[in-house]
Amino acid sequence: MPPVQTGLLRSLVLRLNQLSLWKSRQTVWGQRLIVPSADRLLYTTMHR
Repeated sequence: MPPVQTGLLRSLVLRLNQLSLWKSRQTVWGQRLIVPSADRLLYTTMHR
């Protein structure tokens, strides 16, 4: 992929990951966490 398209894709994925849509509260190992992004949501969901 050319560098311009790679940078655009990276920027798009970063913005998608940081949408407020993903913000939620999760309980993991007895701790209440506020999950700020999609990758953290996936990580905390896997470790419940």
